[in-house]
Amino acid sequence: MLVAAGTVTASRLSADRSPPAVAPSPSPVAPVWKWTMAQLARDGHTITVFLEAPGDCRSLTDLTVTTASDAGAVTLDVRARPGGGIECERSRVLTPLRADLGEPLGDRVLRSTYDGGERPVYRDRDLPATPPGYGSPNDEGAWATSLRRADGAELTIQAAPTAAVAETERIGTIEVGPFHATLHRGGAITGYEARWTVGGLTYRLTALPAEGGSIGLDRFRELVASLRWSQ
Repeated sequence: MLVAAGTVTASRLSADRSPPAVAPSPSPVAPVWKWTMAQLARDGHTITVFLEAPGDCRSLTDLTVTTASDAGAVTLDVRARPGGGIECERSRVLTPLRADLGEPLGDRVLRSTYDGGERPVYRDRDLPATPPGYGSPNDEGAWATSLRRADGAELTIQAAPTAAVAETERIGTIEVGPFHATLHRGGAITGYEARWTVGGLTYRLTALPAEGGSIGLDRFRELVASLRWSQ
């Protein structure tokens, strides 16, 4: 009986001295992620940044963005981490992340906390009206969109920092929406190219004819004039 009583006492002591439960540690904050460019909506404060792909057939997860601003710049702190596996081709595409700046960007520059550098901002107000979701960025900070007409002609607009755009022969001027653009020789198929520059970015518009067709200068001017603009 004494042994039994001692055994019970020992069990009670062991239970009383068990370590207290420890709360699980919070998940670490996602690292700052590199993004290459941004697109600013016509409202002036809704911004979409495009994050560099993680590669390795993986997606991005835990995406967040916070902003800090002053009189000359808005700085975005974009964070993400590699996620689960996806189709490898999709893992090489830039990932869009939309945010509201809370106030118009205006003429201020956009910076990234990734390296403190400026990023190009392509403003919808500097482009013809296109359906939502149009526009394809690349990982070098350039942007492009194409619009196919019912008659088969295809208009393409490419944009990039002006310093990265090669010079071509200038042959005149052309009105492109609200812009007084320059007219240039295009390629063997496109024929002509219209260019306008806004805030250190150059936009280039070309027209591809329907299969078996061609586009002369008069037709090019007609196609450019057919674009809708909403400021």
